[in-house]
Amino acid sequence: MSVQSTHRVAGPYSCNGLTKQFPFDFKVFSADEVVAILSDADGVESTLMWGTDYTVALNDNQNANPGGSLTTRQVYGAGYRVTLTSGVTNTQPQTLTNQGGFYPKVLEDALDRQTIQLQQLAEQVGRSVKVGISDVRKPEELLAAIFDSVRQAQDSAAKAQSVGRVTATLFQAVQSVAQEGKERWRELLSVVQQAGGGAAAGTYTKVTVDARGWVTAGTALSESDVPTLPIAKVQGLRQALALKAASSHSHNIDQVEGLQAALNGKAAKQHTHDWSQITGTVNSLGIGQTWQVVSRTSGTTYTNTTGKPIMVHVQSKGDRSVTEASITVQGHALTSQGYNGRTASISAVIPHAANYQVSGAPAMIVRELR
Repeated sequence: MSVQSTHRVAGPYSCNGLTKQFPFDFKVFSADEVVAILSDADGVESTLMWGTDYTVALNDNQNANPGGSLTTRQVYGAGYRVTLTSGVTNTQPQTLTNQGGFYPKVLEDALDRQTIQLQQLAEQVGRSVKVGISDVRKPEELLAAIFDSVRQAQDSAAKAQSVGRVTATLFQAVQSVAQEGKERWRELLSVVQQAGGGAAAGTYTKVTVDARGWVTAGTALSESDVPTLPIAKVQGLRQALALKAASSHSHNIDQVEGLQAALNGKAAKQHTHDWSQITGTVNSLGIGQTWQVVSRTSGTTYTNTTGKPIMVHVQSKGDRSVTEASITVQGHALTSQGYNGRTASISAVIPHAANYQVSGAPAMIVRELR
């Protein structure tokens, strides 16, 4: 049977972390003649060991159905590749004598073996560096030229890296100068802005000037900016006021110089007032409020939401040798105790929005002025 296939390579097969079986369709005489080459993602190749790293199953009739399948012991992940070829040794194991049989299969296997060996050699030579048939250079000279080109390329790459580093250094220097210029510009702009006054355009009765003489702010005069002078220091003012004084004035005593001292010791012991003139604000305690008996739970926090102060009164209730009434306002506890059956009671003012708690023992009555 002749060898119909001219190729001696199956693959390369890309691995995926799952596949372990790889087919081939070239003729071999035994399973150990199938060679598996494993290459990683960087292209580095290694030869796997038959029996250790993989097994081979040959098709039954290598003449009619050459090839078989190779199964690796482990799976290989993405980036790996498996390539199959034959490794028939360059030997001729057949011995023919004039004393033995002369069988056609023996001759056919020997011729097939030679063909396979030639195919293996052709496959290897096909991957070699070759010179043209008319090229006067020797193969080693071509290799030397290739290696020289590689060295030149490496030198060029190194020089390019050096130029790149210099360029990067120059770029950083330019960036640094630009950043420094930007900062100087900001400083100059700040100085110009300050020199411009630091205040919006307008007319002001009061200005602020810093140590460099620059106007930094401008505002209107306030009451606190006008000095207070004793009336005696304003020439003629006292006489003018004496002639034109109104029949009544409203003053704060401390604002009229000498008035407080004149009144000391001379105030009347009794005063008569019109009750309608003594008023409080609507938010004052007792204004518009009435006493009410309210239901409150001991230890529960309540909040005064009436908008004004309220008064809370707690009175103990029940018969016990020691009684107690307590009010806690914003964390401050006020407590009253009674002994020998006497009633305990206590009162407190609760500001608006304040939290409070009440308690009484053995029981309590709570009243609120609200």
